[in-house]
Amino acid sequence: MWPEKTVFKTKSAEARFERLKKLVEAMDVLPTTARVPMRILELHRSRSSTLDQYGDALMADASLASRVLSLANSAWAGQNKQVTKISEAMRLIGVNNLMPLLFGVSLAGVFNHADIPPSQREALWKSSLMRAVIARHFANIDQKDLTEQAFLCALMQDIGLPAMLSCDQAAAAELMLVVDLDPAAAATRERGLYGVTHGEVAAVISKRLKLPELFVKTTESHHMLDGPKLPPEFAHIGPALRMSATIPHVASGDMPGIGERFAKQLLIERPNTTPVNVKQLVVTLIKEYNQLLGILGGKDAADALRFRSFLQDVCDQVARTLSSAIDESVREVNRLESRVGELETKAAGADIDSLTGLVNRRAFTARGTELMRLAAEIHSFVGIGFADIDDFKLVNDQNGHEAGDAALRALGGALKQTVGKRGVAGRFGGDEFVFLLLAENAQQQEQMTQSLQKVLCKQECKIGEKRFPVSFSVGIQWLGTPDANANFEAELKRVDELMYKAKQAGKNRCIIQPAPQRAAA
Repeated sequence: MWPEKTVFKTKSAEARFERLKKLVEAMDVLPTTARVPMRILELHRSRSSTLDQYGDALMADASLASRVLSLANSAWAGQNKQVTKISEAMRLIGVNNLMPLLFGVSLAGVFNHADIPPSQREALWKSSLMRAVIARHFANIDQKDLTEQAFLCALMQDIGLPAMLSCDQAAAAELMLVVDLDPAAAATRERGLYGVTHGEVAAVISKRLKLPELFVKTTESHHMLDGPKLPPEFAHIGPALRMSATIPHVASGDMPGIGERFAKQLLIERPNTTPVNVKQLVVTLIKEYNQLLGILGGKDAADALRFRSFLQDVCDQVARTLSSAIDESVREVNRLESRVGELETKAAGADIDSLTGLVNRRAFTARGTELMRLAAEIHSFVGIGFADIDDFKLVNDQNGHEAGDAALRALGGALKQTVGKRGVAGRFGGDEFVFLLLAENAQQQEQMTQSLQKVLCKQECKIGEKRFPVSFSVGIQWLGTPDANANFEAELKRVDELMYKAKQAGKNRCIIQPAPQRAAA
């Protein structure tokens, strides 16, 4: 199923590919957020729920939709033709048979082998949902009877990304930067990192899940210049899928971006479109997206208490009404416990610091060097930072080692949240932390600097009922766009010196060095 004669540019890329291959071949279901399963459970508890409501919810989740389609196309269903609609699949399976399947898939999808942070999983899902809304909108214009297929094809375009992100967290930042480059350039960079593209990985997953040929072909080729390779009977949804493929791969904040590539592709697909029409269309699409998101529960669906209640309710429903599924549920729990053990073993020898969740010194140096090289290629601004907890020994002596660990986790968490997908943060050892950021322009550079200054000011940590202050000394050097032969480790050493200046100046401060002015040519 994997591409033949895969060429690897580096040994790291070959190692990533082997980890990715092993992960994908262990996946039985796709990753999912808790949002859609919680909506399914609400519908199940209500006597007035309709099949259309179940269908609308299922259509919004690639994990649940793929499993339902897979079951409907299995030998059990006895179909002579492939089922590509959720509504038809539900009719074949029946709601009573569907519920134990959905409960099991929901739990397995939330605790999936592709282990990425919930916030990142939510952001990927939001962007996929926006693509699906766009594909449905245009398919409804061009071929109304194929709107379900267009929606699902767009929703599943990026099902390979979570696996790629989770198989090497140290490479995740670079992957998320390159996937939104020009499709040809993105494919080259992805193969340089993993030996394969996320479309090729998605096609392998689609085949493993035994999805119809339509979904295998569209996931594999959705970023091709002339659009996805579609079976003849689905050719009319080509324009809709080409439009959906232009949307950025990760939502930033509460709202997925639509971006300039969408407007350019729209003019290609519909040359008579005016700027006013584009603005009106974007407003319409965002409205459709928000309506669907509202049906699925809004932001509150991520609340920890509601999620815990969801898990309890699922277990209760299984125990009371689905006795035939209890044995399978026990096996799933054992599998999850085994996965936890695997992750703990993996963390001990991997590139991730187990206390803070950041990459370690070796991995940061390697990834920082690669990101510097990438910044030179795509002309991004680079910022490098060095942060150190003030009087860390005193924190330990006065409050205990548990407090020291809390302080380390606080700084690590603050850096991880602020740096996000715009770079990489790492723990160098002890109480020293480092980070690298890529900014598209001077305005974004200033926004990042302000965000860092806010999170790196004096904080208050808590151990039980005890609270204690923690401050940091920080040095940040903005380099502008680096030269292709820039020495990352030399730059890091200079930033270390800035941090020590902050220490000498009284601690609890951030010294920022702007990018040097380049001499005119």
